[in-house]
Amino acid sequence: MSISFPHLLFKYTSICGIFLFCIIGSCVRGYAQHPITLLEGEQLGDIAWEDARAFTVVTRSTLNRLKATDEGIPPNLQALSDTAFAAFEKKDNYRAYRLFMRFMAMTRDSSSGEGTELAASYNLVLNRTITNTDDTLHVQLKPLFSLGHPLSGEYTARLSLRGTKGVVDERTLPISSVRAFDSALSTTGLPEGRAGVRYELRDPAGKLLLRVTRAFLHTDTMSSRLKILQTRLKILHGENIASRGASQRAAIETIEYIVAHLEEMHAKYVGDLRRTAQPMVMKYRRSGRGLTWRGAINIPADIDLAETLSSALLAGEDPLKKSSGDFHLAYQSAVDSQLVPYRIFVPEGYTPDRSWPLIIGLHGASGSENTWLDRRRRGETENLCKHLSQERGYLFVAPSGRGPFTGYRRIGGQDVMDVLDRVLSIYNIDPERVYLTGHSMGGGGTWILGLRHAEKFAAIAPIAASGRWVRSRHVKPHADLPVLFSQGAKDMVALAEPARRTAKLLAKYMTNFTYTEYPDDTHNTIWYTALPSIFDFFDAHGRKEKGKSKK
Repeated sequence: MSISFPHLLFKYTSICGIFLFCIIGSCVRGYAQHPITLLEGEQLGDIAWEDARAFTVVTRSTLNRLKATDEGIPPNLQALSDTAFAAFEKKDNYRAYRLFMRFMAMTRDSSSGEGTELAASYNLVLNRTITNTDDTLHVQLKPLFSLGHPLSGEYTARLSLRGTKGVVDERTLPISSVRAFDSALSTTGLPEGRAGVRYELRDPAGKLLLRVTRAFLHTDTMSSRLKILQTRLKILHGENIASRGASQRAAIETIEYIVAHLEEMHAKYVGDLRRTAQPMVMKYRRSGRGLTWRGAINIPADIDLAETLSSALLAGEDPLKKSSGDFHLAYQSAVDSQLVPYRIFVPEGYTPDRSWPLIIGLHGASGSENTWLDRRRRGETENLCKHLSQERGYLFVAPSGRGPFTGYRRIGGQDVMDVLDRVLSIYNIDPERVYLTGHSMGGGGTWILGLRHAEKFAAIAPIAASGRWVRSRHVKPHADLPVLFSQGAKDMVALAEPARRTAKLLAKYMTNFTYTEYPDDTHNTIWYTALPSIFDFFDAHGRKEKGKSKK
């Protein structure tokens, strides 16, 4: 039978079309077709965007380190990371989380298999953040996804409720299939103070795969103190104390913020990103190792603060007029009516009788308003930022940026400017000596807000933020703004080469620009090394005197 040329052409083009359709379909989905990126099983629970986002920075830094070696990035790891980032960009949190976790296992543990997948599947869920004597704490091991095949053997999970004096209750759970486990642990015998549930997972051979602790607080006094604060708030609202001035308004909103979070802590488990993350995220981020709980409020400091503020207000006093030290404040945002926290350090000796300089510090990704004033080098007991602020006579304020990942854009940037306005209304700040600095994502925020609102700042000092988006049109209108740009040469997150290009551009257009590159510093160490020089830079740069009287 003869076959005509048109018939052959049709057959050939059809086959090519099907092949091309498959390729295009794969590209449209945005996922590389590589065996290492294939996922078995199905999703069983929600995975938070933050748990996927937690690995983006560390994955990029790992790739940068591998790229700098003679061997370069292995093709399988390149395919794995490319597919993980593609999933993350598409907000496919489930796929991104599993692939990033696989990448971490292969680069940190040198392997990835059933045990790693099982450990990544389980989340540890507590029903409360604050417990009382003789309470029962309900703990759940909740699978986020199945593995797509039967387990090769029996794994063992151990849950132990422990305090500062050791274990008071525990459960051992044999795991022969991927399913949920519910346990009730008694707090009887648990001493008041720091506590936690330690979760261990071992493979059939007894090898430890995971050990993390979900910390919480055990106290009998918190409930009664909360009730007293709730009663005081009703009285303060009834007398309309907030209308008497900026200080009174700030105090009321701070008490409201603290009370709201105390109520939440009694109702469910909450905490900062390092305390609420998935257990495997905690493992690879080296958190969850002890009994220290951290969250939206600092316990017991913020409860003490709320009691002090409410007592002063009820006595008719200005609670912040001569206050000093390190504490939380909050304000109600005009954008969405949310109570938004910020942290402030007021040096000892502060008096409203004269004006004071102010530094605003922006935290990096995964951070919070607590980062700048809590951070310490290992082995050190004093926070460098507070030490320098006290020594040089600065107020220091750290906004939340409306979360750990906003990049200080839109509502995150508005928060910084709102906090500045609030601090200016409460304290006697010299408007000619207001400064802005930030590390990593906060350094990016320093570039963005410092150039957008250059008239507000006497000088800015971004740290470990390449500013690769900065162009001449951004800096020409603010050529006289003093800028100190600090960079670590060994930074594998914010690389030095893009920072050098930005520095070269700014040196061309800005009249008071300084770039300092520290040869031995990494992304995490540059903050400590650069901070004294940043204070020196701010000491040397103030705007032209325009009068310092407080209006």
